[in-house]
Amino acid sequence: MKKLEKGVIYVAVGQDSINEANRSVKSLKKVMPQLQVSVFTDMPEIVDGGFDAIRNINLTDDFKLDRMECFLESPYLKTVYIDADTIICGKFYELFDILDCFDFAIAHSPISYDFPLKNVPSSFQQMNCGIMAYSGSNKVKKFIDTWKKTHVELEKDNVIPGDETSFREAAYDSDLRIAIIQSGYNFRVNSPNIITDRSDIKILHGHSQNLDTILSKIKGLCGFGFYVPKFINGDLYDCDIIIET
Repeated sequence: MKKLEKGVIYVAVGQDSINEANRSVKSLKKVMPQLQVSVFTDMPEIVDGGFDAIRNINLTDDFKLDRMECFLESPYLKTVYIDADTIICGKFYELFDILDCFDFAIAHSPISYDFPLKNVPSSFQQMNCGIMAYSGSNKVKKFIDTWKKTHVELEKDNVIPGDETSFREAAYDSDLRIAIIQSGYNFRVNSPNIITDRSDIKILHGHSQNLDTILSKIKGLCGFGFYVPKFINGDLYDCDIIIET
């Protein structure tokens, strides 16, 4: 099947994740209605009509590896992957444009790294794999295969990584051209953050039923401010925006 030029993919497994993906794609289509969007899921019957294509996912006992396989099966030549627990609040066509010069684009993680890796210096920052842009080149496909193998090897070595730990090791050893995107394309609502310009924030990312409330507070900011998440029993329910005057 011939691939389309560009589009977005989600991977949503289980009802909670699919509900989040349904919410996210509605927000995406409000700002970019013509952009093609596909979802990989194990429950296609509860996916709503916001997606242009629905693809069944073959689950194993390791969701992280299953998700990497979905990355390889993207129907687009230029792909932006977006986690389900997101709200899209601005156009991000420039994430596709960056792939004219780079193989991969990704944002830094809000933490330095989850696990020390013996072959990777601590100065090499961990990435967050919740929002990524990548080309459909053979070079990128080879990298994702290496990422999968690295993930399996780290598990064998009794490291308990997320896929970001294995990505960090695979990326360090890779010859990919990796672009670091600014945090507004992956604004982590569960972590303190700095807002220099609210228009820079394109994607809110984090598990919460109250992302709309948080978005409205960010939109109400004029100028520079500090974002501080508020939790009850570990659940994000609101935020404070501290304005620098």
